[in-house]
Amino acid sequence: MILTGTQEAEFYLAGDGVIEKIETFRIPRIRYSDKEGLSVRTGKTGVTGGSSKTTKEQYQQEFTAKFRTAAKDIVGRVTPTQIVLVSPIVGEVEALLPVAVKKIVAMRIKKNLCERHPEEILEHIKKTIIK
Repeated sequence: MILTGTQEAEFYLAGDGVIEKIETFRIPRIRYSDKEGLSVRTGKTGVTGGSSKTTKEQYQQEFTAKFRTAAKDIVGRVTPTQIVLVSPIVGEVEALLPVAVKKIVAMRIKKNLCERHPEEILEHIKKTIIK
């Protein structure tokens, strides 16, 4: 089971009535001191100071890199038979999975359930199945 938000991901192994968190990561909030990272437009000279990347782009790039690495590492350690993908950005996250793993995604739920108790996560999945 893979749960993500936009800045965090949790990987669970579930089976035989047991659910266990096997991996997690969170992209820390980017904080700028004073005017660091601030871009200022000045007349005809263009943009001066700071980074040309937006904070959102920086988060996306860092999340993408960490997610791909974690997913590849986990698939190397554990051989899942099916995957439940829970994320507010399901399509984007599924695109980051290795090809072999994409084939075993059994359920997609568009919701952010990161940092929830495993029993609460399972209840949401059951409700989705019943619908």
